[in-house]
Amino acid sequence: MGLKLETQPIHSDAGFTLIELLVSLAILAVLAIAAVLSLPRGAAPSDRDMALFQIQFSSTRQRAITGHQSLGLALSLQGLRRAEKLKDGWQFSTQLQRWQGPVHLVPSDRAAASDTPEIILLATGQTSAFHINFGSGGRCESDGWTGLTCQSN
Repeated sequence: MGLKLETQPIHSDAGFTLIELLVSLAILAVLAIAAVLSLPRGAAPSDRDMALFQIQFSSTRQRAITGHQSLGLALSLQGLRRAEKLKDGWQFSTQLQRWQGPVHLVPSDRAAASDTPEIILLATGQTSAFHINFGSGGRCESDGWTGLTCQSN
């Protein structure tokens, strides 16, 4: 007489559910709207640009982490575009969020290709190192490891 043991398969549900992703995106959207609405109407263009950049950086970083994918921010003299890493390269958003004042990105040590965004945000939370100046009003920077720090002048 032998004993027969029945075993249940072990399921490991790693990752996030669609509901969790939607809730985190909704929270980010509410925070972004609150941050934009908290700026006074008479705020300097450099302050508005810095707030826009902080919001876009934070929400894109959160999307990269929760979506387990590499995302990017393409910066130009005109404005900011989001980018997504696909199998065959980077896909850039057609929507350009325009700067209100002068913005200057100080390039990092790495030589960026023309088809690569200036700031890359990885699923691990790391980013490419950069610092960006917003007119005479402020500066944001990241060493790639410790997150974003911004200062107003």
